[in-house]
Amino acid sequence: MGSEDKAATMFNTTFVRPEKFYLSGFSNIPHITYYYVFLCFVYIMTVLGNGFLLSVISLVKTLHTYMIVFNMALTDLCASTALIPKLLDTFLFDRRYIVYEACLSYMFFVLFFASVQSWTLVTMAYDRLIAICFPLRYHSFVTETSITAILIFVWIFLVSVIATMVGLLNRLSFCSSLVVNSLFCEHGPVYRLACNDTSLNYKFSVSLVVIIVIIPLLFVVVTYVCIFIALSRTTSREERLRALKTCISHLILVAIFFLPFVGTSITVWTSYIHANVRMINSTLTHTIPSLLNPIIYALKTEEVINAIKKLCKRNLLSIMRPQTKFNSKRVGGGAPEGGTKTRNKEHREPGQKQKAVAQGWEKHARTTKQFKEFGFTMSYDNETDQEAGWVASDEDRSPLEAGRVASSEDRAILGFGHMAGNGNSRETW
Repeated sequence: MGSEDKAATMFNTTFVRPEKFYLSGFSNIPHITYYYVFLCFVYIMTVLGNGFLLSVISLVKTLHTYMIVFNMALTDLCASTALIPKLLDTFLFDRRYIVYEACLSYMFFVLFFASVQSWTLVTMAYDRLIAICFPLRYHSFVTETSITAILIFVWIFLVSVIATMVGLLNRLSFCSSLVVNSLFCEHGPVYRLACNDTSLNYKFSVSLVVIIVIIPLLFVVVTYVCIFIALSRTTSREERLRALKTCISHLILVAIFFLPFVGTSITVWTSYIHANVRMINSTLTHTIPSLLNPIIYALKTEEVINAIKKLCKRNLLSIMRPQTKFNSKRVGGGAPEGGTKTRNKEHREPGQKQKAVAQGWEKHARTTKQFKEFGFTMSYDNETDQEAGWVASDEDRSPLEAGRVASSEDRAILGFGHMAGNGNSRETW
């Protein structure tokens, strides 16, 4: 057969695309339902942890620069959502047939979010490198614009790579078995079912391993080599420990994410690995890092913990705040002769000021005691407290520093009445 006949034969070849695939899952494992229940628990905790972290970053303005942590939490949430719900639906309810197009979409989202997780860890390593090796240039290099640009580039690049690799499956003919030996539509078990040439798909799968495992891992290793060299030149032992403390959480995340990938890949290429072991390792690799990331990294960060305390304190203040707010020109009391009774310096009766101040101090002592029972100290946060006339003081702030001085024309009994001003003089009540 000549070259023209071969070309005509290849051109006229019809690709055989099945209507559905069958996900085999585990084989000969008793009580495997408990494993699926465990994955369900992992998913619920992942949603709660990462959802809580996303809410804190969104609500606290000082954390709006935490683009990397926000991206990590969002990616972890999406990665678990892409894998676990469909997996539980498939095996807990015995719906193992999956439509061909749904299988490719399933594969795309699982691979894509796993890739983004990998490169998010690389971005964190870059942040640590600049912070420790170039501290004076940190705010020049690590800006909100630069981090946003890096993350957008990562998302666009990985979308194009994963979409190309998944799209190449459409050139394969599946003319024999349609049983995928996996818990979900993994790329390797799917393309090996084809009965025509799969060399291009194999090359892309190797390239993907290089992109999401080898290159990121090498970058992280080189980064920490530079960090350790920089720390070795630091004379202060306390500074070394402080810098290493900021890196430990990141190193734990790197180990949790990359070591299972590397171990599975080496085992598959060098020897035989049982299908059940491979599937367990694959599912845990895709789910456990998403569960642990907000616990190990974000919730161990001092700024995030302080922001959570601030939110809790603000909510507690709103609950315990009195229902009645004092107005600066109308504070309580009945109606005076010929109109509303106002308590300014013309209408205030002798002894009423001292009585109101005593009540304010009593309320202040009672509320401070309640806050100490919750482990908080009084702090002055927002404009609502200003309107209510609240004074929050602690070891680092006095009423004078808080600037809570009432003017002689607009003078009220403060809820925690500490000071009042009269003209140019100030008197303590």
